[in-house]
Amino acid sequence: MARASPGRASAPSTGSRRDLLARSLGAHVEDEFLLAETLAERIGAGSPLFTGDRPPLGSTEGQLRRQALGLYPRLLAAVGTTAVLLAAVGTTAVRVAVEHWCVRQDEAPFEEVFRSVFDHVATGLPGPVEPAGPAGPAEGA
Repeated sequence: MARASPGRASAPSTGSRRDLLARSLGAHVEDEFLLAETLAERIGAGSPLFTGDRPPLGSTEGQLRRQALGLYPRLLAAVGTTAVLLAAVGTTAVRVAVEHWCVRQDEAPFEEVFRSVFDHVATGLPGPVEPAGPAGPAEGA
């Protein structure tokens, strides 16, 4: 059995990584579902099952909670969650553009760097390409 170096944690096993991923996704689903229930209550699409003491989704009572919740509140919660993620991506892109331009102001105007960053994001960050200049990849690359 391999031993970890002193002062260094050993890497988790593949099984524990899968468990961690499953728990992480489960927590995300639970959070999104709680948001959907709250939205349902606020828009008047609530149910008597929506109480302050909500049973876990994996329980029998939790399954009843899932069945009682309509499609619209679930979709509203999912879209809201996605909007938050998109806002975070946009904010991060702006921050990166500003940071990059601040240390390289003489290489390209800010507008060019800003457009280049959002072009990268818009294409899904397909991978690094050889830059045509200091601002980023060549047009049409």
